[in-house]
Amino acid sequence: MIEVRTHSDPFSGTTQIAFMKYEGNRLYVAEPMQLVFKEVGETEPIEPTLKIERRLADQILQELSNGLNKAGYRSELIEGYKLELGAVNKHLEDMRALVFKEKPNVSRPIITRCDD
Repeated sequence: MIEVRTHSDPFSGTTQIAFMKYEGNRLYVAEPMQLVFKEVGETEPIEPTLKIERRLADQILQELSNGLNKAGYRSELIEGYKLELGAVNKHLEDMRALVFKEKPNVSRPIITRCDD
């Protein structure tokens, strides 16, 4: 099982992220890495900063998302989708109310009066 722990450290102004893996009674922790940016030329290949085994990628990324959420980080994109989905759900509720409401009795003709 993979676990991602995050901690926002106000003293250093950093967010600390630890990747851990449990196998049986043993705990493994990913080694620390420095995120160092270097300039690359237009024709130079860009190597990935981090490679994750495909079988673990979904779990690691989900755990990272959960950990960042717990640390107080919110993605504006995710929050935007939540608002959008809320509006869609409201619209669907309105449409259901229109479609599935009790139908008026139309066995007798409806007479309207028009004065010209």
